[in-house]
Amino acid sequence: AVTASFLSSILIAIARIDARIYMVPLDLIIAGVVVLLFAVIFGVLSYSQVLWGIAAGVLLPGFMMGLTWLATRRQGMGFGDLQLGMILGAWVGPIAMILTLFFASFLGLVAWIVISMVKGLDRDRPLPFAPYLVFSAISIFIVSEYSTTLIDQLIML
Repeated sequence: AVTASFLSSILIAIARIDARIYMVPLDLIIAGVVVLLFAVIFGVLSYSQVLWGIAAGVLLPGFMMGLTWLATRRQGMGFGDLQLGMILGAWVGPIAMILTLFFASFLGLVAWIVISMVKGLDRDRPLPFAPYLVFSAISIFIVSEYSTTLIDQLIML
């Protein structure tokens, strides 16, 4: 619970900053890495989950970034999003990171459509991705941690 609280606080701060200035602050990324290191040292997170999560959190968004560049010749995500993906993947694990990326991309698409309907279509409108990544990761973490307990409790009623 302590790890989740610290990481969630750091991640929410990253999301708020990215939403305002379109930048992921490196000092908060480093703070997240420190929290994750302590979580591994104290056995809260397994070493293999962290390594596979980092791989999923960096390689999958990097692949998406490369495909976007090949298709549009524009950078779809920044390197701060890759750093954030590293932290999120280490925290939630590789499978949940894949779900996080899917859910964040879906939320970003929905937000872009709504903003385009309100403000008019603009293909060059920047949209910060970190808030969607953070919201998705925290939501998926909560669901994955408590869903079986919640389902068990509902069945027992």
